[in-house]
Amino acid sequence: MNDFVTMLLPGLSRSLGEQFNIFRVMHHGTHEKQLSNIFAWLLATDATHKLGDAFQRAFLARVNGQLRDDAQLPPSGYRVIQEVNTPGGEDIAGETGMDIADIVLSRSDAAVVIENYGTSDGHGHDYQRYLAHGATDGRATAVVLLCHRHEAHLQRDGWEQASIVTYADVLSDLQAHVERDGSWCRQRPDQLFFIRQMVQYFVKGPAAVDVDDQVSFIKAMCETGESARYGYRPRDRVTQ
Repeated sequence: MNDFVTMLLPGLSRSLGEQFNIFRVMHHGTHEKQLSNIFAWLLATDATHKLGDAFQRAFLARVNGQLRDDAQLPPSGYRVIQEVNTPGGEDIAGETGMDIADIVLSRSDAAVVIENYGTSDGHGHDYQRYLAHGATDGRATAVVLLCHRHEAHLQRDGWEQASIVTYADVLSDLQAHVERDGSWCRQRPDQLFFIRQMVQYFVKGPAAVDVDDQVSFIKAMCETGESARYGYRPRDRVTQ
C-alpha cells in the first residue's frame, strides 16, 4: 500500500492544479452578452463553424420537445438577429420602455425569441412583449429561456410558460453530432477544439481527475498489486 500511495502522489498533485480552458483564461462567458454572441454564432447557418444548420436543428428539437403537437415550429431555416427591441402596442422612441431580447430566430412563418441568462429567470423582461413580438404577422412562435441552470422557482410573471433550453443539453447534443462526423472533425480542428472547450467549461465543469491521471491510477494499482482488491467479492462471508 505504501508503494501504491507513493506512485500516486505525482498524479494527485497534478489533479489539484487548475486545468487549461480557453474560457477561463480569457474570463469569457461571465456576461450574458458574451455568451449570446457565441450562441448566435452557433445558431447561424452560414457562420465559420461550417456546421450548417446542425446547431439550429438541435436547438429547435429541444424547444419543440416542450411544445404541444399543434404548436411545433419548423426545425430550421431561421435568420439569426441579436439585441432585438420588442416594442409594445405603440412605437417607442428613445431608451424609455425598450425591452431587448438577446437573440431572435426569424423566418416568414415562425419565430423564436430567446432570453439568455445564467438562470431560468426573466430578470425583469416582459414575457408577453417577447411573445407578441415573435407572433408578429401571425407567425408561430415560442419564447425560450436559454440558461446555464434551470431553476423553476425563479420563473414568474409569465416566464413559467417559456421553454427552457440549458447550455448543457444543447451543447451535449452538438458534441454528439460533431463526434459522429469524422470528416468535419478532420477538416475543422480549430472549430472542434473550440466546441470541446465549450463543452468542458459549460457542461462538464472542472474535473478533479483527467484521463491521464485515471490511466496513471490504474497503472499504479496494477504494478503494486492493489488491483486485486477490486476483483475480490466476499460472497460466502456475506451469505453467512
